[in-house]
Order: sequence, then structure tokens, then C-alpha cells
Amino acid sequence: MNVNWLQARCAEVPDPDIFYPAGYTASHKWQVADAKAICNNCPIKAQCLEDALEAEGAAEIPRRFGIHGGMTPAERHKVYRRRYLADLEAYVEQSA
Repeated sequence: MNVNWLQARCAEVPDPDIFYPAGYTASHKWQVADAKAICNNCPIKAQCLEDALEAEGAAEIPRRFGIHGGMTPAERHKVYRRRYLADLEAYVEQSA
């Protein structure tokens, strides 16, 4: 993850810790919603998401942290899995 641009951009937020809610359950829903709202208005949202996906790789959900690119760890894990399975399917079709 390119920490320099991410830190510079997130430093503009009054409380950057908002991107790391105490949890992702219903009781923390407002924290997640607030972080996602900030991400949704961010001009580097897509790059932030791509950097997080690249940095996290195949890590399972417990090894993923924070809101990046407007997504929770579980949401990013789903995106990674979809991409992985699509790449695998394309590879198999190409090899056949």
C-alpha cells in the first residue's frame, strides 16, 4: 500500500481513526457508515481500494483491517475472491 499518498489524504480527515472502527457488527454500524461516507467523496477511493487489495492479497478476513476504498475487510475479501475465481476460470479456459 502506498502509505505516503494515503497518509497525506487521510490526514485531511479530522479523525483518521474513523477508518478503523472498533468492530464491524451492528453495534458499530454508525462508525462504518461514517468512514464509508468519507470514502465515497474521496477522489482517490479507487486507488485506495486497489492498494488495499494488493497489500492484503489472499489474507483471510481477520488479517484485513480498516475501511479502505469505501469497503470493510469482509467486502474487500469478497472482491478479492471474485477476481481470483475469474482469473482462475480464465486460466482454465485458456489452457483447455
